Amino acid sequence: MNKTKSEIDKSFKKWLQQISKKWKLSVEETAIWISIDEIDNRESEYPKIQQALKEKPINYGLFLEGIRKSWALGNQFDGIKFNIFTHNKPKAIKVISDLITKFPSIDSGAIKRINDFVDRAVLNGYQTNTGSSDYAGAALLASIILTSIYPERFVDFRTARWEKFARYFDYDLSADREYGSLLVWAGNFGKLIVNTPTFKKYWSQENTLWTISGISWDWPDPVKPKNIKLNPKDIKDIKDEGSFPEGKKKEKMHIYYERNRKVIDLAKAYGKAQDPSLPCQVCGFSYVGKYGELGRNFIEAHHKVPIAELRHKKKETFIKDIALLCANCHRMIHTGEKTLSIEALKKEMNS
Repeated sequence: MNKTKSEIDKSFKKWLQQISKKWKLSVEETAIWISIDEIDNRESEYPKIQQALKEKPINYGLFLEGIRKSWALGNQFDGIKFNIFTHNKPKAIKVISDLITKFPSIDSGAIKRINDFVDRAVLNGYQTNTGSSDYAGAALLASIILTSIYPERFVDFRTARWEKFARYFDYDLSADREYGSLLVWAGNFGKLIVNTPTFKKYWSQENTLWTISGISWDWPDPVKPKNIKLNPKDIKDIKDEGSFPEGKKKEKMHIYYERNRKVIDLAKAYGKAQDPSLPCQVCGFSYVGKYGELGRNFIEAHHKVPIAELRHKKKETFIKDIALLCANCHRMIHTGEKTLSIEALKKEMNS
């Protein structure tokens, strides 16, 4: 029988406190730096994969780049099998398209779709040196694709890692050993963890399954980063203040790209200090104005410079680089082959 959310939360909090004690940092500081490289790699590469797969036709070059730079792809042998699978471009695009097109919203349909992809990927290159089928490698590729384009539903998946993760929480393993069922099971387990009070307290609510995927990869004993470039206390100070009077040191108004997930919280706090109704910066819609208390503090954060381009264009994310948008405007900005600027979307709306 699976543990309740409160029991999962208790175990998760206990683990975080243990790492905090080992690292000799506060719990909040520990959460800031835990699995930082794994998480940042996903935030860098998964948007590329997502963008590539949304284009019509699929942007094959961008797709290959994102997958190959994704740490979740695995070791050299996984890369070799991926290269064999993608060598025949028309076949690979067909198999990938059949996986993601009108992807089923019901778990049973999703399981069948994933199993079909795994079988076809094996036939088209996912085999070991001895000629046996590498279903695990094909399933890993499926999970990277799906968590890129459905970040609210899937996690990137290695069986041993996620089952070790689940055992720590006494969470029931999937009884069905087909990979479709395993991927759906892991996604549901990941969603349970990211909805715990402990996760919500210490981690950003943007692309939470990417975050927990990164944490699971380092589980259960993540290595403390050697070079921490920011003093996490600065982050806590800004979050606690809740407003930003003139004259505050400029260095407190930004955060290094390595922790850009935290700058979202800061941007929302700054926006609320300017206008408690948190209006959309394109259309002016306010959730609290429309829905009252239910909508208080609700707004979506948009990176003006796409996360996938940050490493190439600059090394820091500033609060001014985050736009606060309603869900409609946020979706419209990402509709089409290219991401629109705030100004361009305003122009489209006004015309």
